[in-house]
Amino acid sequence: MTQPLSTLNNSFVKTSTLSKKGLIVLSVFKENEKIYGQQIISRTNIKSGTLYPLLISLEEAGWLKRENEQGDERKLGRPLRVYHHLTSDGEKKIFEKKRELENKMRELEQQRLKIKKQLTSLEWVQSF
Repeated sequence: MTQPLSTLNNSFVKTSTLSKKGLIVLSVFKENEKIYGQQIISRTNIKSGTLYPLLISLEEAGWLKRENEQGDERKLGRPLRVYHHLTSDGEKKIFEKKRELENKMRELEQQRLKIKKQLTSLEWVQSF
């Protein structure tokens, strides 16, 4: 079973220029999807005081782009929303991080199997 991104060990994510929470935020976007802040909060459980500065940083890094909703607030019955979507650089960053995580998971699985084999050998020796 794979681990959710929100519970990954910080040390691995800190090795890049992208923070753990930044990676979590980028990971909730689907290709060509535009989502607004409250949707991101619902998907990530990141508090708004953390999210909005993070969105600005991701936009400044070129990984997200913002788009202001057009329309009349009175007709919509709510304030206009600011939508965010991945840029091509953001999509590349997610693909790159996904590949890094998959490689790390493969390494960990190989280590697990090696340890299991060692334990099995140790149990066999102790049976004598």
